[in-house]
Amino acid sequence: QIPANAEFTVTKGNGEWAHVEYKGTKGYASMAYMQIKEEVKSDMKIDNATAPEGTLEAGKPFSLKGVITSNLNITKVYGGVYFRDGEATSQCAEAAPNAVKYDLSTYFDKNIIFNALYEGEYTYKIVAEDSSGETYTLISSDFIISSDIYSGVMGDLNGDGGEK
Repeated sequence: QIPANAEFTVTKGNGEWAHVEYKGTKGYASMAYMQIKEEVKSDMKIDNATAPEGTLEAGKPFSLKGVITSNLNITKVYGGVYFRDGEATSQCAEAAPNAVKYDLSTYFDKNIIFNALYEGEYTYKIVAEDSSGETYTLISSDFIISSDIYSGVMGDLNGDGGEK
């Protein structure tokens, strides 16, 4: 019941039929009678992401989080931990979600094991592509794995001769 020349939103389509939304009503319509008003831009982004920064203690786990969204289908997500020279470590993963939303905790967090990394300097990177063909670097974070981490404060901070 969409009138002629009305503007509405297409949420899915297969070239013949489309799932449409018009003034709060959802349904299917033939694409033969539709015209594209404007191309959808991808607007790829990541929210609530965690990324290792600074120095991490060797052997200590780190949990990956982040929800990637795009106005277009996300066709590929890849990344993980790389040596600073750009070479991939064994801690990398790739997924082909084919959806407009992808949660890193569902696959990447289980397959990228930070506590398996040796001491050294690394870069954590997440890259995503969508159906526009564009590639987006969503995270690029440098960090160090070291066994020489001190978690407390040492010395005489207040100058009274004590160890406070």
